[in-house]
Amino acid sequence: MSKPTPNQPQIPERTCQPDAGWRAASSTHYALFAETRGAIAVPGEIWTIIAKDATAEDELLLAVITGPPQDDAAAIVPLASETRYATEWDLTIPSAVLGYQAIAQVKLAGTVTPAQLDQRLSSLPAHLMEELKQLAYAAEQGASIPPAHLPVGPWVLSEIDERLQVRKAAAQALVPYLEPAYEDPSSEWLSFGSILLRHARAIGVELDSLIDPHWARKISLDELDLFEHIPARRLAALLQKLQIKWSERIRDGLYKLVLDRCNPVELVQGSALGRRRGQRTKRARRTKASLESRERAAGDYVAAVEKALEAKL
Repeated sequence: MSKPTPNQPQIPERTCQPDAGWRAASSTHYALFAETRGAIAVPGEIWTIIAKDATAEDELLLAVITGPPQDDAAAIVPLASETRYATEWDLTIPSAVLGYQAIAQVKLAGTVTPAQLDQRLSSLPAHLMEELKQLAYAAEQGASIPPAHLPVGPWVLSEIDERLQVRKAAAQALVPYLEPAYEDPSSEWLSFGSILLRHARAIGVELDSLIDPHWARKISLDELDLFEHIPARRLAALLQKLQIKWSERIRDGLYKLVLDRCNPVELVQGSALGRRRGQRTKRARRTKASLESRERAAGDYVAAVEKALEAKL
């Protein structure tokens, strides 16, 4: 978006293209809030952001301030007018705020320097800012899915969804403007629990109809110790029911989850690796496991799942 002209605000026509509406509405807001140049930004305000090494021809970024600006950084969430690319990590901003509908792209959040804050254009209503905080907090915590009942886009149910590619391209386009908060803007697909939950939704089944509801909730949030509670053969069966093909991403996601959550005893053999009922070994008193023992347990568990899947083919 080119820099708004304060003396010649334009009123968007109904027939204009999205970019034209964005440009015209920004010009109008620029004229209304021009006297705020140099003001201190506060959370909830919408500002134009200049590039780190800006020139007169550079486009401006529109973003919501999400944290009190510090001496060297201000936290922001970028806005975009292409609402058709919204995912479950993009909060819908109604047209009443800016004059056109937009989305707040939480997965593309980052920080800018105070010197990059150009002009304040508008502010989010309190309820929208609260919803944005909820969505941003879930992303920061690495949640598999966002909180329910937020005004967001449709879920991404496949790794080949066009919207993920658009998000990655947008992340690249934002490099001149901000320091990104997330190394991988498609990080939800690195979570094993999210993979299970998204595949379940994609084929139209509830995860808790395939596994104990208590375990289903915990596994979808990546909070379940699979090594302790779900035998490898049962997890293999669950992957088959969800039509999930074994891949490097599945293997890595599973290994990371087991490594993070398991706390094996000295004797790692037992029901987790596929022993039948009645053949479990006695458990020693549980103590904090070493990294080496957790890595060994995670590797053994993943190998057991892969072996169980091969046996079912």
